[in-house]
Amino acid sequence: MDINEREYKYNAAIKQMQGFIHRIAAAHEHDHDLRKDLIQDIALAIWQALPNFRGDANIKTFIGRVAVNRCMSHAAKHARNSAKANLSQDLPMEEPNPEVSVQAKLTAQNIRYAVTRLPLSLREPTVLMLDGYKTGEIAEIIGVSAGAISVRLNRAKSKLAELLENPYAN
Repeated sequence: MDINEREYKYNAAIKQMQGFIHRIAAAHEHDHDLRKDLIQDIALAIWQALPNFRGDANIKTFIGRVAVNRCMSHAAKHARNSAKANLSQDLPMEEPNPEVSVQAKLTAQNIRYAVTRLPLSLREPTVLMLDGYKTGEIAEIIGVSAGAISVRLNRAKSKLAELLENPYAN
């Protein structure tokens, strides 16, 4: 296979299978930046393996196999690296109660969902406040007075309490 034919087949395969490759990578890596690196590694592995594709199998099967193999190598590499990481002496010795941990995650998830249901005029200052901005900074960013932001945040708190109490209400 000459370089032009290889490049043509590679580009066609990547274009056709891009979503498939992303789904395989997402199933193996949850961290966004590491997943982007993994997708690049998969693309490189496909480029390297393409001359070995004889056409006996479907191209999707071939690419899936290459992608899964690369994901397995990625997972093994990161498992070795995390095992080598030095643990800080500041880490707590007791593990948190799993029930408390799950409840905290559910509460945070419910709050995030409720915030998305706020009207935009209340959602904007709320998101900025949750990101740690002060009322004056939010006012400057949005372009309204600090008093207006205080009013919007109070309305947002009331609306969030209502949404969290009854998540199925309009």
